[in-house]
Amino acid sequence: MAAADPWRITIKGRQAHGSRPWDSIDPIMVAFQIGNNLQTIVSRRLDLRESPAVISVGSIHGGVRSNIIPDVVEMEGTIRTFDSISETLFFQK
Repeated sequence: MAAADPWRITIKGRQAHGSRPWDSIDPIMVAFQIGNNLQTIVSRRLDLRESPAVISVGSIHGGVRSNIIPDVVEMEGTIRTFDSISETLFFQK
């Protein structure tokens, strides 16, 4: 059975109206980039033939209006490793 280590990331930006995106620091776009980059962490840090692991994004929350760029986005998920060696290697690098 895999060990599950939960994680949470809070991204703080600057809210703005959707018609003025240049006035914002858009945490949603940052969350997209983080989500994409998380998928490469396991493949670049571990030899998956010897130390299988997976990172999952389980939820992303940000904003409540369709025309407002929010000031905060929260992401959370899990890192699953199948043995203590994988877990140690993952967190050391």
